[in-house]
Amino acid sequence: RLILDNKVRSRKDLDGVVSMPVVGELPWASKSRKRHKKNRKDTDVPIFYERGSKSLMAESLRILCTNIDFMGTDNMSRPQVVTVSSFNVAAGKTSTVLNVAACMADNKRKVLLLDLDLRKRSLSRRLGVGHKTRGISNYLYDQELRLEDILHRDILHGVDIIPAGMVPPNPVELLRRQRLDDLMAELRTKYDYIIIDSVPVDIVADPMVIDRLVDVTLFLIRVGNVDRRMLE
Repeated sequence: RLILDNKVRSRKDLDGVVSMPVVGELPWASKSRKRHKKNRKDTDVPIFYERGSKSLMAESLRILCTNIDFMGTDNMSRPQVVTVSSFNVAAGKTSTVLNVAACMADNKRKVLLLDLDLRKRSLSRRLGVGHKTRGISNYLYDQELRLEDILHRDILHGVDIIPAGMVPPNPVELLRRQRLDDLMAELRTKYDYIIIDSVPVDIVADPMVIDRLVDVTLFLIRVGNVDRRMLE
């Protein structure tokens, strides 16, 4: 089994292969497996970060959020707009986005979740604002809508969200519109952190289009989910 196993199993598999820094390691969150799959609702919110907790998960998330703050450049004291991507589906992007947001909000920061996965809308559904809810796709299409029309406040403790909205037939075309750039410029003045949930790379063009808006991209590698031969 060891000879035939070609999956990433630990941080050692990244050493000497990946040139980007490893900003954090998150343990497996066993609570997400307590429910049997057929009994698990799509709206279950996988929040494992607990305020004041000293658990391994909470401390790992604090280390990750601290390292994100230190990823600033000469022109940027700290990243303000962060997105999470991966090679493939089921890597844990939505769970990571939610828990990083909860951790950042615990530090008395103003945090906004922005669901730009206009096709699957996992983040919006998990937070109960996915079905027939006006969101970013409606805002980009309808020039009459304002920010307050699509903003849901305190969806989590100290965290606001702009949901994905209705599923459009042309997600990439909507994401290219200047109206999204103008919205991001406005949001930067209102929030300390804007965390974007996006789609996996190399499946559709959405992540490359969104990249113009982002300060830092967190690339998620889930143990047992990624082939080591794809790392380069």
